[in-house]
Formats: sequence, structure tokens, C-alpha cells
Amino acid sequence: MNLPAGLNRSTFVVGGTLALVLGLFLFGVLYFWSLRHGYAQEIDNIRPRTARLLGILESQEALAHAGEEARDILAGVAYSPDRDAASSAASMQQDVRELLTSAGLFVSSSQILPRREGEGFELLRLNVSVEGNIDGFDAALSELELARPLVLVESIRVKSGGRRAFSRSRAPASEVEGDPRLLTSTLELISLRLTD
Repeated sequence: MNLPAGLNRSTFVVGGTLALVLGLFLFGVLYFWSLRHGYAQEIDNIRPRTARLLGILESQEALAHAGEEARDILAGVAYSPDRDAASSAASMQQDVRELLTSAGLFVSSSQILPRREGEGFELLRLNVSVEGNIDGFDAALSELELARPLVLVESIRVKSGGRRAFSRSRAPASEVEGDPRLLTSTLELISLRLTD
């Protein structure tokens, strides 16, 4: 191999070695720059998550207080998981019967229906047949709205009449006879019972 004039073999070896070292140096710089860039992107992706976690840690006391308030609210609107479903349903039945009777209605029958399961709760169901005048129904529905634990009306069927059973109640005969506002109704009521 003939080298051009002025270049000897040692110059060629030194130049090639320098070019190789320079190439390796550039490769290393580019490699570490790309690593740094990748890590910077990961850090940028992690920052919002870290900020959320730090925010949760800072508001841990407020979250615990809010959780206690939520438990208190649930305790006011649903039956406790400490009681079994049968005793909760019996308590609901007794409370509803007392409420309807105090509103001036005659409870001809009440039946606990099979409960329905939900996630973290179950629905206690009650079927109640009542008779009375429209004022009693209005008062009973207003009282049901205020009842705690909550009692919700799932369905209601109303028809006029009902003097026969209502006359067996303690209402004076003068109130029953000739009152065109007497109604017979079947209510399907539900309440929540927490399961965990």
C-alpha cells in the first residue's frame, strides 16, 4: 500500500487512533445524553404522582376526619352491619308500623320480603298494606321522609275505599262512615343495611 507523500505510517496510526478515540468519546456522550433524557422524562412523569401522594400525606388528617363524618352520615341513613339482617328487617317493620299507625292509618298487614344484595350493602324490603283517609296518607309519607335510618318508598298502589278494615280500627264510626277520602294502599318500602 502506498501512502501519499508526507504521510508516514506512524502518522496514519496516530490519526486513526485519535479518530477512533474521538468516535468512542462522541458515542459515549450521545449515549449518556440519551440516558439522561430518558431519566428526565421519567422524572417528569413521576412528578405529578409524587405531588398527589404528598398532597394525600398533607391532608391525611382531613381525610380521616371526612371518613369519620361519612361513617356518621351512613350510620344515620342505614342500618349498622353490627346487627344481623333479620333483626334489622324486624326493627324496620316495627318502626314503620308504629309510624303509619301514629299518622292515623290502619295497618292491615306487613310482610318482610327477601332482601337484595348490593356491593357493601343490602336492601331490606317490606310490603305494608294500610287503610285510612288521605290526610293520614299525607302525614305518613311526610313521616317516612324524616325516618332514620332512611325508609324509601319503592312502589305504592292506591285505590279508593277501605271502609271495612278501617272500621275495625279504633277510629270513631262517625269518622269512617261517609268519608269519601278513605283509601287502601300497598306500599313496598326499602331500607339500607351496611354489610362491611
